[in-house]
Amino acid sequence: MKLLLKRLAQLLGFLALVLILAVAALHWYQPKVPLVVLPPPKPVSGAAVFYNQAFAAMPKLSEEEEKLLSTKSDQPLDTAKATELLAKLEPSLKLLEQGAREKECEWELDLNLGPSLQILHVGKGLKLIHALRLRARWHLENGNTSATADDLLLILRFGRHLGEPGMLISNLVRVSTDMIGISFVARYLPQFDASSLQKLCEGIAALPPSHSMQEAMAMESKMFTPYLRNLLAKENARKAKQSWKYGVDNEKNDVNASPIITLMHTSPTLYLFMIHNYEQRIQEVEKLMGLPYLEARPKIAALEKYLEKKPLLDPFSLMLLPAPSIRLKEVQMETMWTILKTAFDAQILNPSSVRGELAKLRDPYDGGPIEMRDVPGGVELKLKSDPDKKPVTLMVGLAGK
Repeated sequence: MKLLLKRLAQLLGFLALVLILAVAALHWYQPKVPLVVLPPPKPVSGAAVFYNQAFAAMPKLSEEEEKLLSTKSDQPLDTAKATELLAKLEPSLKLLEQGAREKECEWELDLNLGPSLQILHVGKGLKLIHALRLRARWHLENGNTSATADDLLLILRFGRHLGEPGMLISNLVRVSTDMIGISFVARYLPQFDASSLQKLCEGIAALPPSHSMQEAMAMESKMFTPYLRNLLAKENARKAKQSWKYGVDNEKNDVNASPIITLMHTSPTLYLFMIHNYEQRIQEVEKLMGLPYLEARPKIAALEKYLEKKPLLDPFSLMLLPAPSIRLKEVQMETMWTILKTAFDAQILNPSSVRGELAKLRDPYDGGPIEMRDVPGGVELKLKSDPDKKPVTLMVGLAGK
């Protein structure tokens, strides 16, 4: 028995030595990782030229003016102060109108920067979107529904350009601008005359197609995977130890905030394994984005649960944590467009039928009826969402309410 225990101890010692040597080899082994260089960014061109000029022409606004610019559709409007503010913003808005006539929009974004890429035009663009919404409201208050329709279509065209080149964050900005336009039109639907409604219908039909969230995930993969590999390739060139750290600088809730990835001390081989896991996850998310939502929902929930566990060997996949819920946001946006088109058609044919036609629509979350309730001036539609997420609502104005 003593001899058996002695040999067992020797075997365990040998196995421990082999394990230590294997771990050491993995730690010090420098795998060959070629540097991946994406094509350099194209120069600023098309609509972005005019938009950048519009941003540069924007005056500095006072706190009161900033508050006025953010006036919501259900809040009273001080038309006198709005007139003064819009006069200050007119040079920027004229340049924005010029840019929106262009078909192409190249922002000169360097995808080689990966998560370090800054899209500074988004914040300035959203401020001009709010200026357009204010002007649309100003035109409406003055009874010029045709000019109101022009401003709303300008919001939607500008939003398409802000959505270029189709990254996740820029695509979400485009979704936000769509929602601003849709919410405005829906709320004030009864105030538009037939010709203005027709202008809106034709203008919306002529909008350029937007990027899908599946395309956005493909773009994320195109950006982040080479970036992660290049970190290791550059460190290998300096023969340094490798490692990872992931964090998000988002203290100010800034839409331009970017993930920060740096190298610390860990095995290059382990680092490559982490990248491989990330590549698998992002491909999985990309496929989920292309599935019908009701089919994808349980798979999305399972993936979110996995990502929330923060597995030690899959840290980069944390960057994907917001992505699964974005598919719901996309189908909700598609439903909003359906709601608007349904309301348009009913309003043009028979204004009293709008509520009844909306009641026939289905909620993308579960395929059931959309929840509706009467509110002052119309009806509110509420789209279901996950229990921990805020539902999406849209107020549609009704004639005679």
